[in-house]
Amino acid sequence: MTDKGKIMWIENRNQEFNSGKRKKIRQDKVEAYGHGLMDPYGAVIFNTQKAYNDFTLTVHRNGNTIFEYQLPYTSDQLLIDKKKRLWVITRSDHLLMFTLHPETPSNYLKLEKDFDSIFRRKSLRSITMDSTGNIWLGTRYDGLLQLKFKNDSIIQ
Repeated sequence: MTDKGKIMWIENRNQEFNSGKRKKIRQDKVEAYGHGLMDPYGAVIFNTQKAYNDFTLTVHRNGNTIFEYQLPYTSDQLLIDKKKRLWVITRSDHLLMFTLHPETPSNYLKLEKDFDSIFRRKSLRSITMDSTGNIWLGTRYDGLLQLKFKNDSIIQ
């Protein structure tokens, strides 16, 4: 992953490699388990696993961890939509929608919606958005699901 400053970021266990120079980002044991991305404000957001059944979204900016959010389970993929919202799917069948607040790093991610009751037993694995704003979810057993929204509520 490359940030706006053309710096490549690769996360491996509790180490981060920044343009070839190895730099620790945490002293405690953390293992990258899912995917990460760079948000529109230049922060890197990724899923970490601190211990068995301890999964966290970690926000990293300017060489520092600035925010963490406890997840119900691991996340396979993250997505930023056209409205600069973060969408997270978890293997516990949650679809989470966050707003980003770079002006207040201590509350960088705010959970706006958890669509957990809709996707029970779907085994969510991947997420993408098409050019019209529909979200597509890939499942382990049920194929693709297309989601259409009106006022941040799923209509289909």
